[in-house]
Amino acid sequence: MDLSCFSSESNLISDRRLDSLLKQLHSIITKLVNHDREGIKLLSSTIDSIKTKTSNLNRKIRRL
Repeated sequence: MDLSCFSSESNLISDRRLDSLLKQLHSIITKLVNHDREGIKLLSSTIDSIKTKTSNLNRKIRRL
């Protein structure tokens, strides 16, 4: 039975790989969250713009 997988060196290598994967996962999640925030900001800005244009059009219609 090979017990080399239980050696401290082997565990250290596994920990490094796991740490690297966790850092990559964290980076991906951060990018997704930032992307979602930017999308929400864009939607909010678009809605505000449409509200302003609608309000201006309603004022023009009332004047006629």
